[in-house]
Amino acid sequence: MEKSKLQSFINRYYLAGNCEAVTLKEQDGAIGCELIDMDQTIVGKIKWNTAPFMKGMLGINHTGALIKMLGAVNENITIEHCGITNGIFSIL
Repeated sequence: MEKSKLQSFINRYYLAGNCEAVTLKEQDGAIGCELIDMDQTIVGKIKWNTAPFMKGMLGINHTGALIKMLGAVNENITIEHCGITNGIFSIL
């Protein structure tokens, strides 16, 4: 996966820090995201038409930290996740 495409998707829901925590869901061969800010004044849905890099749902609690981690890796990244029986436990 290209890091710049993932960063572009993150920027669409992050909204300059207003939506720090989201849940990503695999839906119909794409990745969907429902977002709401802390004040519940910004609500929306985003769909990224890309080959899903995960199955099920993935919660991101600290998008700011994820953005910093992405800044330290090369352009081509591979996303793998460690699973548990009822869902994804962590992402590597």
